Amino acid sequence: MWNKINNYIEENNISSAAQILREESEFYFNQVCEKIKARVVHKCDGRHELGDLMPAAISQYKKLLRMAKKSAKSWGNKELFEKLSENESVASEIIARSQIEQWGINENIHYSKWKDFTPGDFKPIAEAFKDLFDIFRCSRCGSLLYVTEENKELSNLRCNCQKVNWNLIAKKN
Repeated sequence: MWNKINNYIEENNISSAAQILREESEFYFNQVCEKIKARVVHKCDGRHELGDLMPAAISQYKKLLRMAKKSAKSWGNKELFEKLSENESVASEIIARSQIEQWGINENIHYSKWKDFTPGDFKPIAEAFKDLFDIFRCSRCGSLLYVTEENKELSNLRCNCQKVNWNLIAKKN
């Protein structure tokens, strides 16, 4: 996907790059929402769009990160708490950047007087989305992060190789 997008950007075919980014983002965030158990507003026709899926995934990720920090603190795991705090800071910057850049995708798919984006205009948009995608993936194994449950309670956020394995259950006093 990213190679196709970058090739279209290099060819100055921004409309095609935007179309792929939009379609693949909808597919990607649909998968993410399922894996991390994000709450997406129900639609009888099941046709969720990027505006339904991406905010739900981001909101759930932030919630899971807060739960993991609370858990790490309750268990006295200062090292993990600090690492999670750093992840939270980086994720906040990436999320903000992707939200600022999101408008450029639609402007390049639909008719608009803004449609004359150059490769230099659209490349930061693609980069912001790639960074956003990476929040939901393990940097080592590349798998999507997923939530496990214990007695219908969210218990862990992890990846396939277990590099990411955040306990979501705080210690009971």
